[in-house]
Amino acid sequence: MEWFKFNDVHSDDFGIVVKEMPPITIAPRDIESIKVTGSDRQLHIDKGSYSAYEMTISIILMDSTKLDQIKKTYQGTGKLILSTLPDRYFNATIMNQVDFSKYYSVLREAPLQFEVDPISFSNQKKTFVAESNTEVIVGGTAHTFPIIKVTGTGSFAINHNSVIVTESGVTIDCKNMTVTNNGINKADKVELVNMDFPSLNPGQNTITLTGITKLEIEYEEGWL
Repeated sequence: MEWFKFNDVHSDDFGIVVKEMPPITIAPRDIESIKVTGSDRQLHIDKGSYSAYEMTISIILMDSTKLDQIKKTYQGTGKLILSTLPDRYFNATIMNQVDFSKYYSVLREAPLQFEVDPISFSNQKKTFVAESNTEVIVGGTAHTFPIIKVTGTGSFAINHNSVIVTESGVTIDCKNMTVTNNGINKADKVELVNMDFPSLNPGQNTITLTGITKLEIEYEEGWL
């Protein structure tokens, strides 16, 4: 039987039966089409990114005593896990304001419409420790932004994206673009040589250290 979780709440907890799960698709590429004047052709500009898209889960409501809990749970933004892809989660937002009481009184069926980010992520975080120049193989099909704890001062590079560090013990959160040490902002202790926070690509990633004695890298694999 199919199921889903939203913000760690399992659909079975509310006696929800999944009538239909969304198809597994790739996120749409962000491509701009421009009509070429005086021609039947279209000029397509690939912006190198992907767009959010909609997922709809059709559900059957079996227990009327849990309607209030259901209405409270299925709103806002959170992590969505599908039984068809149990090893990963989507960052999702509930898009429709469903009148569950209306649906329950007629067919007991209702659609849950989610807008999901283009990249889904592994439920299990992975860690990698680099104490010298090395390589790490990352699974998935999309780049991902790691959390990096740095021991020592000097510089390091991930895939030629260089970072200079002047204080040992800082933690660089590449996804949220923050630098801290024991919760204290240390952005002035790190210089992004290429102006970008490092990311890990699917496949082989090269790591080089200069002066830095250790990097502890935590990441989630990502899929388009």
